[in-house]
Amino acid sequence: MATAKIEEGNAASMRAALWVIAAAAIIFILDFGSAILLPTAYAVVLALVLAPIARAFSRYIGDGLAAAVTVLLAAVAIGATIVLILPSVTDWLAEAPQLVSKIERKLRPLKEQLEIVENVSAKIQGTDAHAAAAGSAGGMLGPILSGGANFLSQFIYVLFLTLFLLALRTDLRRRVILCAETAGGRLRMGHAVRDIGRNVAAYLFILTLINIGVAVVTATAFYAAGVPDALAWGAMFGLANYVPVIGPTGTILAAGLVGVANEATLLAGLTGAAIMLFINAIESQFVQPWLMARRIEINPVAMFVALAVVVWLWGIPAAIISTPLLIVAYTFSRYTPALEPIAVALAPVAKSRHEAALKAAAAREAAQKPKRRERKAKASVSSERAA
Repeated sequence: MATAKIEEGNAASMRAALWVIAAAAIIFILDFGSAILLPTAYAVVLALVLAPIARAFSRYIGDGLAAAVTVLLAAVAIGATIVLILPSVTDWLAEAPQLVSKIERKLRPLKEQLEIVENVSAKIQGTDAHAAAAGSAGGMLGPILSGGANFLSQFIYVLFLTLFLLALRTDLRRRVILCAETAGGRLRMGHAVRDIGRNVAAYLFILTLINIGVAVVTATAFYAAGVPDALAWGAMFGLANYVPVIGPTGTILAAGLVGVANEATLLAGLTGAAIMLFINAIESQFVQPWLMARRIEINPVAMFVALAVVVWLWGIPAAIISTPLLIVAYTFSRYTPALEPIAVALAPVAKSRHEAALKAAAAREAAQKPKRRERKAKASVSSERAA
């Protein structure tokens, strides 16, 4: 009895160690291959989103032509958005030194008050506050403008890979389903492929509608309040809302800094940031939970951790695909008995029906095994009699 318990404990420890090793290996691979894996992930998510549109076009034209038209429309939409935002961003970057000097001049009284506190703290710690702050300033334009060629090459790769994924989506779906060895496994894989396409497309479609609304409301409010570049700020805030937490926060801070630099008073300069903060509070606390609650059934803690890991591995722009990738992982693990721990970890806290579904699927699979063995035994007996 004691020996059985020891063996069971050793097996559990071995499984835990294997999970840790697998997680470390996956993180290493994602970090090492980020140059190709990140644009590939972009293409996969984009193909999942555009698949319903390509499917609708396929009713009238072939799959290849439908995929080309869909990708072309997506490229035109992305290019139009960039053209809309680019002039304002270029002007802000060109005026960055003047904006910084204006902000420093207007915030000089606050800076003097903070210097008094820093000097007192430095005297207490026995250090020089000015020496500690020296060398903190640096150029901002170089890192921002240095990745243009790399972005263009990755953008072209994403578009072409999305084109191939859409054109060959039926064959690829069939190949993924046939990867399972048993009929039950193929049935589960078919359900997983179907649900992944539906859930990811529904999530990004609803998010796109929300972000369009955010952009329109922001531009209208900015125009009514007399804030310059209202259309560009609205489009930028709508795009930034695709990046959870980081995007809206960064845009609000940028609007505040630009407003303080260009307006005569501090209150007028913070008007745009206050409008964005109010819109973001309404959208994040009421609109998005109400529209997403029925579509996205994932633990919020898992979503936050996935966002942090993706940003840590691939940078802030990759945050846009953190939730879609988490949806793919959760949906796939729900239909794979071997990945049951992952599905349970990602499942909503308040809903346990996913665990029950997993246990039911595992029970059905276990019940089918004796029947398959019996059929194989009968087939072997029949072949022996025939021989």
